[in-house]
Amino acid sequence: MTRLLLYLLILFFSAKGKNGANIFDSSFPARDGTFRLFTKSEHINSYHISYYANGEDKPGREISHLRKNSGFHLLQQEEPGLPIASREVHQLKLIKDDSGIIMYVDDRKIIDWTDENEYGPILQEGKIGFRQMQWTHFRYKNYKAWALTK
Repeated sequence: MTRLLLYLLILFFSAKGKNGANIFDSSFPARDGTFRLFTKSEHINSYHISYYANGEDKPGREISHLRKNSGFHLLQQEEPGLPIASREVHQLKLIKDDSGIIMYVDDRKIIDWTDENEYGPILQEGKIGFRQMQWTHFRYKNYKAWALTK
């Protein structure tokens, strides 16, 4: 019998404390990795994209999800992210320009969304972070971030 490997890979971005505070503000309660502390927080707003999901509750979910937090609001779910069985190296690219959010996997667009304030103000600058389940074996290299110029 083949053991099902359960993983979830997420990219958080534009993460900032409510009222503009840094997400590492010492006045915020300690976070222990519990997902809802990031997605339904009383202290932090962010966007996140799950671009690989093979979870116990929905094994084999290939469709990428874009969500806005706090609140875990689903904004878009259309295109597959990383293939579930892939062992290849993949390239991720995220472009966040004012209200526009575009993400590519290997030059294939998986997210293309314009935030129109439906779930609160458009999130701008903030921290970027990768989140994955503790038993995953995914690695990242050659990470680069640039400010967009007009």
